[in-house]
Amino acid sequence: MQANKKVSKARANLLLDAPFFGSLGLKLSLQEDPKCETMWTDGKTLGYNPDYVQERPMEELKAMACESVMFLACGHQSRRGNRDEKRWKKACRYAVDPIIKKAGFKLPDESYCSGQYAGMYAEQIYSMIPVEEGDGPGDHPGNGQPGNQPGNGQAGNEPGDGSGAPGNSEVRDAPPDSGNGKASQSELDESEQDWKVAAAQAAKAAKSCGNLPGDLEVFIEAQRKTVVDWKSELRCFIEQVVKKDYTWMQPNRRYIMQGMCLPSLNAGMELAKARVCIDASGSVYDTELAQFGAEVSNILDEFPMIEVTVDYFDTKIRGETQVYTHDDLPIVLHTVARGGTDYRPVFEMIDAADEDPKFLIVFSDMECSSFPDKAPNYPVLWAKVGDSTWCKTPPFGREIPIEIVYEDDK
Repeated sequence: MQANKKVSKARANLLLDAPFFGSLGLKLSLQEDPKCETMWTDGKTLGYNPDYVQERPMEELKAMACESVMFLACGHQSRRGNRDEKRWKKACRYAVDPIIKKAGFKLPDESYCSGQYAGMYAEQIYSMIPVEEGDGPGDHPGNGQPGNQPGNGQAGNEPGDGSGAPGNSEVRDAPPDSGNGKASQSELDESEQDWKVAAAQAAKAAKSCGNLPGDLEVFIEAQRKTVVDWKSELRCFIEQVVKKDYTWMQPNRRYIMQGMCLPSLNAGMELAKARVCIDASGSVYDTELAQFGAEVSNILDEFPMIEVTVDYFDTKIRGETQVYTHDDLPIVLHTVARGGTDYRPVFEMIDAADEDPKFLIVFSDMECSSFPDKAPNYPVLWAKVGDSTWCKTPPFGREIPIEIVYEDDK
């Protein structure tokens, strides 16, 4: 009980000292967890080891509470995908700990505060830090410099490394809404979206009180704008949805003769039917439309077990429905629509067809606030182009920014 009071007091102090962190911390329920090393969060709970809490000074507990909510403001509880869990947690610490330090807080372990990955997203950092003994197979790094970075497995750098040294908090995957097991993709998307909205609201409230550090304000704005590795995120989204439908153990013999090694459908599986809806309003230009077509082609090229139904919309569904498979590559999109934007007809069309698509991807500049009243039962990915100040945050699904390469940039 004493530990619970101490954690509660740390959160209460944050409301006065750092209202951005404090208000977000109140969204989490406290849970005593003697099995954990230090402290953890999954977007719903702030778990803590009571013995550890009793030993740490109040200032460090406040810093760890800030670290926990920053994980969630960044969506780390929803974005691990198939990445190795241990290395993902390290990447998340590298992403948020420098921000915590700049905000004036002292973490128990400051080896992740060096700033060598400053401004990078956890996905980028993950690909750079070296694989170490104890890390799972996961995705392997591309250009990490082995053995010369803080937090690389040296004694005392990692919570639970057996050294007895103090450690920081950790982020865990968002849990399912009910029961045990893993959360569905739609539940992960919802957790990330909820925290993204909460962070924006908390930042606005703290700024109005004159209590939002400049570095934190820049970070929150960057969260709204910055492009993560969108190609990787798009691929990860689709893999999580259709991973049970295909196997690499038996390559698709149809394409081996063409020199391509592609996965085959599992026995008894049909082509996974997916939906792609293209924003063809007046604010979406031909260059962006060409990029949409390139991404549809990339999806079918990498996932030949998918059949994509493509529709265009502005304030209504426009033109003819087009169905594409891997055999139709490359995909070139054409549209004559150029009106306003309304997302509701997209979902009404799918409902009217009594379909349950494997997933829906909406390519749009997001300059619209007309969303359905409730989320559908299937996963939704909003692939956003542009950076208009009129962009609206979708109330459900996952949003990733798509980088458009214009002729002048080549």
